[in-house]
Amino acid sequence: MRKFPIFALLLLVVGVFAAAHAPLVARDWDILPAAAREPLARAYDELGRRLIVARPDVIVEIAPDHWVNFFLDNLPSVCIGIGDEHDGPPEPFMRRVFPHETMRGHAPLGRHILETALARDFEPSLSYRLKLDHGFCIPLWRMGLSPPPAIVPIIVNDLEPPMPSVARCFAWGHLLAHAIASYP
Repeated sequence: MRKFPIFALLLLVVGVFAAAHAPLVARDWDILPAAAREPLARAYDELGRRLIVARPDVIVEIAPDHWVNFFLDNLPSVCIGIGDEHDGPPEPFMRRVFPHETMRGHAPLGRHILETALARDFEPSLSYRLKLDHGFCIPLWRMGLSPPPAIVPIIVNDLEPPMPSVARCFAWGHLLAHAIASYP
């Protein structure tokens, strides 16, 4: 394992951001009351400004799957997108605001995260091509990332039991930090 001095880590990870992805943000943006729309717009704009200034080469984005890639007959706790390309949102309400039918993936980093997880006793699922629904695309759209940088999408099940425990998610966060820091 390569050890990085703290200043090298700061060059690798340029930020950690969180944003809402409620479907109404895309579906009803134009008719949302100003009292709801304006604070959301300011928050998304600020996140977008920070991300654009940071100039990331790749975004590792975590969101749930809303029955787009998986259903009750096959519902992994975690799935890593390890492909070179992923499909844009399939929802009709997203197509009118998010014009990207496909988005670039970052297969080498996705595979590195997968290999790191397997080496540390995590067994995530993998996909060479995911459909990135509103959970992934609303933040990218509202932050003004057009086109977005390459993405390593990570789906975490928070819809139907069995869901990963809080402790397991916390451990997954540590694993991601290690995987990103150890990526050459």
